[in-house]
Amino acid sequence: MTTDIKRRLTEHNTSKRGAKSIKGKLPVKLVYFEEHSSIGDALKREIEIKGWARSKKLALINDALALMSAAKKRA
Repeated sequence: MTTDIKRRLTEHNTSKRGAKSIKGKLPVKLVYFEEHSSIGDALKREIEIKGWARSKKLALINDALALMSAAKKRA
């Protein structure tokens, strides 16, 4: 969860700050994000997604990519 996506990606990729689980997998690439109206809602959603199996997380990412692709074709 962050209030500044660009800053957070920079922390991971250039200053090597952030979650220990990501340190061995640099550089990281943002493939999915959601916006929420409150920090509490964002944290609840983050915890929910972290509890999912990898296959369910990949399905969420793939669905979002498909929606983005469809939107680009309509534009």
